[in-house]
Amino acid sequence: MASEKYDPIKYQEEKRKIFQGETDSELVNSFNSQVGDGSWVHARSIYLHELRTEFQRRAWDFTVITNEYGGFNLAAGNQVYLKEGKLFLVREYIQEELGDELVRGEIILRTRLQITVRILAPFIFWENRIGIPNQAIATTRHFWGKDGDRTVRENARELLIKSYQKIKIIDENIDIFAAQYDCLQKELKEVDKLEESETKEQIKRSLWRDFHGNLFNVYGLHISIYDKAQLEQIILAYKTDKRKIYLNQ
Repeated sequence: MASEKYDPIKYQEEKRKIFQGETDSELVNSFNSQVGDGSWVHARSIYLHELRTEFQRRAWDFTVITNEYGGFNLAAGNQVYLKEGKLFLVREYIQEELGDELVRGEIILRTRLQITVRILAPFIFWENRIGIPNQAIATTRHFWGKDGDRTVRENARELLIKSYQKIKIIDENIDIFAAQYDCLQKELKEVDKLEESETKEQIKRSLWRDFHGNLFNVYGLHISIYDKAQLEQIILAYKTDKRKIYLNQ
């Protein structure tokens, strides 16, 4: 007997009814069953569309699995759980021994082109990320490729080590960094007295570059564009009440 011909409209209606009839737990499982699957057919696009529509109907916050185009981020490792109307990634822990120190962290974001890791011990707070060029999507080099899961783990361990090394440098020199930050702010205030112009903005950018450049040249602390806000938050908290927000107390 010949199989029934695929009818996209009928299939869409069936999936809509199924998803609407599922419990919250079942609906989460319907999403998790798709994670890490790189295949793509028309029926699957309908499945995911209706699943996303049902998430929206239930007013769930599913930002954590939303990609830059508004669709689902189905990267391997992006399984989720539901808590109070919001989806959270199932935690994926990593650790690395550095001498006598056991450094622990967790992968908090995995997309085709980016991984983000947060350190958990012996320090906290700091997040580190790595990205690869957009053109990698057309190759096997992206994080959803054949060896994607192994590549993610390797990069995540490297990010964790770098996070530990950065915070260790900050902790050992926090008083010096806070004093240098004060000097920077005084210089910026003087520049702010000038009339608005491109030259004024160039001077301010140059002062910030000199500040970050000194951290690297003298102390070996490389601050990426993603690190700047974290570093400033650490310094401001320490200046306010000598609180080290990166310590795991």
